[in-house]
Amino acid sequence: MNLVEKQRELQKDAIVKLQEKLKEQKIDKHRVFKKRYLDPLKKAFIDLRKKALPNAVAHILKKNREFLENIALYIDDFKEWNDYPRLKKAVEEQNEIKEYLIEDMAKFLSLALLKLVEERKIALNKETIFYKLYEFLTDQIIDIDTTIQKYDLQQKPSLSLFTLQLTSTEVIYTSFATLSNLEFVKKKDDDKINPASEQQLIKNISEELYAKVNNTASYTLFKKIEEPENKHLIEMSSEIFILFEAYNIIEKIDIDGKFDTYTLSADFMKNSKSFLEIISQYAPVFFEPMVIPPREWTTIDDGGYLHDDDLSLKYKLTIQKARTKEEKRFIRKQSKNISKDFLKAINILQATKYKIDQKVFKATQRYIENELKKTYTLLKERKKETKSQKKELDQKIEKLYEKLNSIRDIYVGKVEMLKEFIQDKEELEERKEELKKARQKDQKELKKELKKLKKEKSLLTKEMQKKLQKLKTQQKILSVAEKYKEYDEIYFTYQADFRGRLYPVQALLNPQGESLSKALLTFSEKKELGKNGAFWLKVHGANCYGIDKVSFKERIEWVDTNEENIQRVAAAKDPFDDPFLQKADDVYKFLAFCYEFDEYLKDKENFKSSLPIAIDGSNNGFQHIAALLRDTQGAKKVNVLPTDEDIPADIYKEVAQKLKEILPDSTDGIIDDDISYIKEHIDRSFVKKGVMTDSYGAGTNTKAEQLQDFMEDNDLSIHIKSDLEKFSKFLAKYLEEAIDKVAPSSAKYKKWISYIAGIVSALKQPIVWHTPFINFLVRQVEYKYKEERIVTSFKGRKNSIQIRVYSDEIDPKEQKKGIAPNFIHSLDSTHMYMTLLSCFDKKIDAFAVVHDSFATHACDIETMQQVLKEEFIKLTKYDVLTHFQEEIANRYGFDIVEKLSKKKVEKSHQIQDIKTLFVDKDFDIEKIKESRYFFA
Repeated sequence: MNLVEKQRELQKDAIVKLQEKLKEQKIDKHRVFKKRYLDPLKKAFIDLRKKALPNAVAHILKKNREFLENIALYIDDFKEWNDYPRLKKAVEEQNEIKEYLIEDMAKFLSLALLKLVEERKIALNKETIFYKLYEFLTDQIIDIDTTIQKYDLQQKPSLSLFTLQLTSTEVIYTSFATLSNLEFVKKKDDDKINPASEQQLIKNISEELYAKVNNTASYTLFKKIEEPENKHLIEMSSEIFILFEAYNIIEKIDIDGKFDTYTLSADFMKNSKSFLEIISQYAPVFFEPMVIPPREWTTIDDGGYLHDDDLSLKYKLTIQKARTKEEKRFIRKQSKNISKDFLKAINILQATKYKIDQKVFKATQRYIENELKKTYTLLKERKKETKSQKKELDQKIEKLYEKLNSIRDIYVGKVEMLKEFIQDKEELEERKEELKKARQKDQKELKKELKKLKKEKSLLTKEMQKKLQKLKTQQKILSVAEKYKEYDEIYFTYQADFRGRLYPVQALLNPQGESLSKALLTFSEKKELGKNGAFWLKVHGANCYGIDKVSFKERIEWVDTNEENIQRVAAAKDPFDDPFLQKADDVYKFLAFCYEFDEYLKDKENFKSSLPIAIDGSNNGFQHIAALLRDTQGAKKVNVLPTDEDIPADIYKEVAQKLKEILPDSTDGIIDDDISYIKEHIDRSFVKKGVMTDSYGAGTNTKAEQLQDFMEDNDLSIHIKSDLEKFSKFLAKYLEEAIDKVAPSSAKYKKWISYIAGIVSALKQPIVWHTPFINFLVRQVEYKYKEERIVTSFKGRKNSIQIRVYSDEIDPKEQKKGIAPNFIHSLDSTHMYMTLLSCFDKKIDAFAVVHDSFATHACDIETMQQVLKEEFIKLTKYDVLTHFQEEIANRYGFDIVEKLSKKKVEKSHQIQDIKTLFVDKDFDIEKIKESRYFFA
C-alpha cells in the first residue's frame, strides 16, 4: 500500500471514529471552554472596551462551524503520521515556525501582561491563542506546496506571507473560531497534544472536510441557527478578539464608516519580523500563475490548473464555479451536454502566453515602496492631529450606544408597569403597541445619529486609509510578479460564473486585475506592427492617458505632439516624479505604453510589439439593450450605430446635461442653495457610475449610495448643508428620470424581462435559459432569507451581530431584480465567446479579455474590431428576446400565466408582445460596420 492509499485508508477510518465520537459527545463543549479559559481572560481585561464587530464574523464562523467542530475530535487520530519520513521534515519546519511565533509574541506583549497571564495560571492559553493563529496562517490557508512538483517545468506555487490578505477580518475571526474548538479537547491544563498530530491536522482533514465546507455557500449553511452553540461560539471569539485589540495586536482602521475593519497592527508586524520571514516559505496562496500551459478543458471537471494526483480531490477545479451544493449538482447534471464551443473558447483564452514587463516592474516596485513609507508616516501624523477629535467622537458614540442599550430596558420596565395597572387585555395590547412604536422611533433617531458620528469619525483618516490599503494590495501584486519575472511564458486558468462570464482563478496578478496588474503583464510573443499597428498603438496610449472622448485623428495627433514627454518618462529613473505621467488617467498602463512607444521610436522599421492593446465597448449594457429593442437613437448614443460626427458618442455627457435640465430649483426638505451648487458640478463623471449600472438593474437606493460616495470622495459634500443621505436620494430619483429620457429602451427592457422573472418565480422555480450559439445553460436562483441577531455583551454594552439565514423558498423580488443584469451579462459573455472563436479562426492567438474589453497585439486590433462587429450583428439578427420567451414558455409551459390564476395573477395580464417592445421597424444593425467607435 503506497503513501496516498495509506493516507486515504487512515482518513476513512478516522472519519468513522469521528462520527462515533460525535454521537457520544453530549456535554456543551463551548460552555466548558468558556468557563475554564475565557472567563478568567474576561475578568483580567474587564476595563477594555469592546468594539462593534463586522457582520463578516457571523458568516465566517457559520461557514466553518461543521469543519471546526469535527476538528476538535479529529486530532488524536493522526498520530500515525509521525511514522512517515516524508512528513517528519514538515513537522520539524513547522515546529520551528511555532518557536519563532511564540518568541515574537513574548517580545511583543508587555511584561505586565505576561505577569498577569502567569498569575492567573493561564499560560497555556497564552501559547495556544498565538499558536492557533500561526496554525491558521500555515495550514488553514490553502496549502499546495506539493502541487505540480512532479511537473519539472512548473514553478512551485508558494507565496510569501506578505502577499496574504492579513488585513482581512477573516484571518482574525476564523483563527479564533479554530482556537475555540481545538482548545476544548485538552483534558487538563497541562495535557499537551502531540505536536505532530496537531500540526498535521488541518492539512490532512482538508481533503475531505475542508473541501466540503469550502464548496458550500451561504444558501445551504444558513438554513438554521442552532442554539445555543452558535451564540457561544461567537461570544468566545468576540472575547478573544478583545484581548487582541487591547494589546495592540490588531487595530481598527476607518475606511467607509459603515463597518469596523481591523488589521494586524504596525507594531505587531514590526516585532514579528522573524516569524514573518520564516513562515513566508511555507504559506502559499491558491492559485498562482502557471509556467506551463494549463490543461485543456475536456469536460466539466477535467482541465485547467495542473494537480498532483494525491491533491486532485482537494484542489480540483470545475470549469464553472459553483456557489452552493445545489448549484454544483446542477452543473454536474449538465456535464454530458456541455457546449464544445464553450470549451474551445476557454481553452483558446487560457492558452495565451504572458510575461512580466521588467521595466514596469522595476519602476513600480521602487515607487510603491516609497509611497508606502510616506503614507504610513502621514497617517501616523494625521492620527496625532485628530486624536482629540477622535476621542471626542468616541465618547459621543459610546454615549449613544449606552442610550440605545437602555431604551429596551426602559421599554420592558414600562410594559411591566402597565401589566400591573391595566387589567383589560385589549387596552394593554394597545398601550404596549404605542410604547413599541415610541421605542422604535427613538431607536431610529439614535441609530441615524450614530451612523452620522461614525461617518464623521471615518472621514478623519479616510483618504489616507484608502490609499494605504490600495498600496498594500499593489505591494502584494508586485510580490507575485517578482516570483515570475524571469519566466518567458506564464499562463492563467479561467472559470465561468453562472452567466458564462469568465474569470481567472489566479488572485492578485491576472489579466482582469487592477491597473497595475494589467500593466505588469505583456504578451510573451512579439509581433511586427504591420499596416495599422502603429495607429492602434498610439490610440491605446491616448486612451490610457484619458484622451478617449475625441476622434481617432485627434488621439493620434496628441501622441505625436507629446513624443518628447513620452520619451522623457521612459528614460526617467523615477518616472512617477514626472508631472506629465502624474496627470495620466491610468498611470500604470500609460507607463507601460511609454516604455513600448519609446522602443518603437528608436527603431520603427524593425520594432516588434508585445503590449496588449485594448478596445472597450461604450457602456456595453446599453449597447446590447439598444440592439435588442431595435432602438436606432439609443444605438447611436452608445456607438452601436454611426453618427454624423467623427467623435465617439457619449451617453454619460448627455445624461449629465439632461439631469441639469430637469433638476428643480427647489423642493421640500432640501436647501435651495445645495441644488444650485450641485448643478454647477454635475458632469459625466458625476453620473457615470449610475448610468453604467442602470442597464444592469441598479435601483434608486444603489444610485443614491453611488452619488453620496462621489460627493464625499470629491469634497462636494462639505458644501452641502442638507441631510446628505436625503439629498442623494433626491438626486438619484432625477438621475433615473434623466436616464429614462435619454435611453428609454432600458426601462422598457427591464420592465418586460422582470415581469417574466416574476411569473417563473411565482411557480417556485429557478429561471433557466440557454445563450444563443454557444448554448451555455444559465440558471438564476435567489432564496429568501431572514435576518437574525446574535447579541453579546461586555462591560454593560450590548453588541449585536446580524446574519442572514437562508430558506429553501425562492425570492421573487430578488429574482426580478437580478434578471435584467444577468440576462445582459449572459449576452456579453456570448459575444465574447463568439469573438474569441472567430478571431482564432483568423489566426489571432493572444487575448486579454475583461467582459466588454478586448485586447490583443497591435497588428491584430483591426481584425478584432471587425470580428466584434460581425459577431454582434449575428447575435442581434438571432432575435434573442423572442427565442428567450419561447424557451421560457417551453420550459415552464405555454400557459404559464393561466397556471398562476390561483396566485392572484390575472389571466388577462399577458406577457407583452415582443414586437411592441421594438422601437424602430427600420432598425438596420448592418450599419454597425460603419461605426468607428463601437469598440474603441
